[in-house]
Amino acid sequence: MLDDAASALSLSGRCIGLATLLAGVQVLVGMRALAPGGALDVRLTPLLTRLRIDVSVLRVAHRLRASGTTVVRVAAGVQCLAGVQLIVWPSIWPGFCVAFVAGAVLTPYLRLGLDGADDMLRVLTLALAVAGAASASPVARTAAALFVGAIVALAYCVAGLSKAQSVMWWSGRGLRGIVSTEYFGVSGLRRTVPARLFVLGSWGIVAGESFFPLAIVLPPRLALVLVVAAVVFHVACGVVMGLDAFTFAFAAGLPCVLWCSLAASDTMSPTMRLVLGVAFAGAVLLWMAFWLGRESTSASRAARGDRRARTGSGRSRSPR
Repeated sequence: MLDDAASALSLSGRCIGLATLLAGVQVLVGMRALAPGGALDVRLTPLLTRLRIDVSVLRVAHRLRASGTTVVRVAAGVQCLAGVQLIVWPSIWPGFCVAFVAGAVLTPYLRLGLDGADDMLRVLTLALAVAGAASASPVARTAAALFVGAIVALAYCVAGLSKAQSVMWWSGRGLRGIVSTEYFGVSGLRRTVPARLFVLGSWGIVAGESFFPLAIVLPPRLALVLVVAAVVFHVACGVVMGLDAFTFAFAAGLPCVLWCSLAASDTMSPTMRLVLGVAFAGAVLLWMAFWLGRESTSASRAARGDRRARTGSGRSRSPR
């Protein structure tokens, strides 16, 4: 199924089409919030994201034309059509250009409601548009597949390493806090799930994201296990947290990650892949150890400072 870069890019293109269609449908369904007076009023959102939220914004708002909702409807409709075309005919590369432009038009109006998946979707859409325009060149297809696989692996790694800097994630409080929020959480989940499961889940997320680039140098079967785990993770986030856009946006790059693993197994010796994997894993472990040590040292200093403060206050209150 992923014998060459073209097949990987084709599957990625279909996933981009699904993500694009979902984004357009969500905008059309949520037009009430985008209408004048709604929570995401399209007349105010472009200003609120560029200016300070003060009285001057409200003074300028009434001068805007009421065509903002029309622009949003048209752009979302075009986005839906482009998504359908990419699902059915991903080889027609102008569809990626149309999807990219429609998303760029919508961004200023939806900036307050975006969750980060749109950034990955735009990068992958642009990459596949360039690859489609140069589809006659096998080198261009290979370069595009390598770029998509690398950028997705890098995104996972950066997300994991950033979490590794916080003791909140190592202790499980970060994950527990997220699922307890009104926006991303589920009612009662914090009370029903044991604290140890939150700790295990946090460690699993940090490790899975940080070490995900190993999928490129691992044997294809092991890489497939990591990719399936990533899909399950995003589906769970979509169900529990409502982050359904991430499922298709990141899934669009996973076929290229698998193809990169196949290409690495064909072009690199097992010894070379082992050396690269060990070097990368060692660097990640050193990063985690550094931040764990730093956080534990900071926590110890804070605890000693609290004890000294309590001791000092107790002495000041004692009678002489």
